[in-house]
Amino acid sequence: MYFLSVLGFMWIAFLWERYLDFRQRAKLLEKERPKAITEFVSQEKFDKAQSYGLDKSSFGLVKSLVSILEDSLSLWFGVLPFLWSYSNQLLAKFGYSDAYEVSASIVFIILLLGINLVSNLPFELYYTFVLEEKHGFNKMTLQLFISDKIKVLDKEKYNFTTYLFYVIINLKKNIYIYKFYFFSKIINIINIYIHKNTL
Repeated sequence: MYFLSVLGFMWIAFLWERYLDFRQRAKLLEKERPKAITEFVSQEKFDKAQSYGLDKSSFGLVKSLVSILEDSLSLWFGVLPFLWSYSNQLLAKFGYSDAYEVSASIVFIILLLGINLVSNLPFELYYTFVLEEKHGFNKMTLQLFISDKIKVLDKEKYNFTTYLFYVIINLKKNIYIYKFYFFSKIINIINIYIHKNTL
C-alpha cells in the first residue's frame, strides 16, 4: 500500500510538472515579440532566444521522462535494498561484518553516485556538446568536462560524509527520525550536484 502510494505520488508530481512545462512551452512557440520588449530586443535575438528555450524544453521533457521511468523501475525492482545488500557483501569479502554500518553506508553512497553518474552522462554530454554548442553557449572542452566529473569523487566529500554518518548513527534518541532525515538530505544533495550542469 505504501509502495503504491509513493509511486502514485511520484507520477502525480511528474504529470503536474510536465503540465506546467507544456504551458510554458506554448509561450516558446510564439513568433511575435511581446510589445513590452520590442524596443529593447530585436526580432533576430528574440527568435534565437525562443529557439534556445524550445530546445531546452524538449531536452528537459525527454530527460524528465527517462528519470521518472528509472525511479519507478528502481522502486519496483528494489534497486536500493539490493545496493545496500551488495554493499554489505563487498565489505564481507574484506572481512567486515554487518556491524560496520558506517562503512556500508559509504560504499552504498559510492555505488549510488556511480550509477547516477553513468545514467546521466549521455544527457550531460548531449546538453553540453550538442545543445549548448548549437546555440553558441558551450565554453567547455571535453577535457574540462571529464575533470569536473572526476571532482565528484573527491575524497574529502566522502570523509565529510563518513563523519556525518558516524554522528547520526550513534545518536541514541530518535535515531530513526534522524536517519530518515539525513539520508533524504544526502540523496537530494547528490542529485542536485549531479544535475547542476544539466538544466
